[in-house]
Amino acid sequence: MKARSNAMKTNCKRVWCLHGYRSQLLPMSELEQLQKNQNELITMNSFLSATIQFKVAELYSTPIDQLDATSTLQSVYFIIDVYNLSREMTPFALIENHACNPDESEVLFSIGAIFKVKSIESHNNIWYIYLELSKEQNKLGQNWLDHMLEQFKSEPGPLAFGWFLFRMNQFDKVERYAKWMIQQLPSNDIAIGDAHNLLGLIYKDRNKLDRSIQSYDKALDIYSHLGYQNSCRAIAVHCNLGLAHLALDDWRSAEDQHTQAEEKFTLLPTNYPLLKSHVDRLKAKLMENSGYAEEALKKLEKVLENRRKTLDPNHPSIGTTLNDIGSVYDKTDNHIKALEYFQQALDIGKKSLTSDHLEFVDYYMNVGRMYHKFGRFKLAYEQFE
Repeated sequence: MKARSNAMKTNCKRVWCLHGYRSQLLPMSELEQLQKNQNELITMNSFLSATIQFKVAELYSTPIDQLDATSTLQSVYFIIDVYNLSREMTPFALIENHACNPDESEVLFSIGAIFKVKSIESHNNIWYIYLELSKEQNKLGQNWLDHMLEQFKSEPGPLAFGWFLFRMNQFDKVERYAKWMIQQLPSNDIAIGDAHNLLGLIYKDRNKLDRSIQSYDKALDIYSHLGYQNSCRAIAVHCNLGLAHLALDDWRSAEDQHTQAEEKFTLLPTNYPLLKSHVDRLKAKLMENSGYAEEALKKLEKVLENRRKTLDPNHPSIGTTLNDIGSVYDKTDNHIKALEYFQQALDIGKKSLTSDHLEFVDYYMNVGRMYHKFGRFKLAYEQFE
């Protein structure tokens, strides 16, 4: 460990490379959980303070003679390797010039920073937990987090890792995580409402629509109880709830949710274009369901325009909108235009979604269906593979 105590910090071509160190006591149960997640991705539920000097971390460690292998609490060192991370997307800050003790060379990692557990070793009753923070993990995480922030309309917080897992289709893990957070958070924490919204999204994608609706209703109840009934969060949940009702062919309830979302949106002091797109998407779905395909297309084209103005060109939300437009064209038997939009959605999905993501699979299936309708069976088969 002494050989590693000299921190490395470089700024080659605007890329960060450094080592961070943190010592603390960790419950044995949490240590065992980390051991089970070696080579997996984790995140912290709060800001994580560390130092780029190993000797400083040693000062805060617990003397070895006070602990043994059977202790409930274990002495651990987190060794955090940061590499290939551009300045534009660093999920941490060097705060030595702003900290109470500048000599401690403190580095602060943000909520939602994603680490890979490389290895865990034990020497002389001290555990060394090696974490890795890299460009690849956090660029992927940021893209997905941005997409989820549009659906949740909330800031990164305790559920950031749950949103990340949701975008990876890790529904079982997300469900356990969200339920655990509901138990851990204070009863007046708005994140409990966010957790129920997350559960609603999970159940919607699993086609457990009744449970999805129950979760969304619970989220709205919590927001209302805490005085957030007219917030962006609540408006987003009204839209999610409307889509769940629509999936059950309960268009009257879906229409009611859209009405509430639209009325509350007009009361907001600031215009939120992405939230407006969320409200308009539900309206377009209602129009499509009622047979007003032309009006639905106009609404969706406006949603697409707004999202392209605000989001990265390959953002997952843009792919979702392109797929929505393709679906309307498909229902009106304009299969050439449908294929055009389905293919654009697929191209974005290849750049922004994991290979097993439900939306990504849907894009492939839609492109394959269009080729099949055109009699191009070989191309259709390639998509279905």
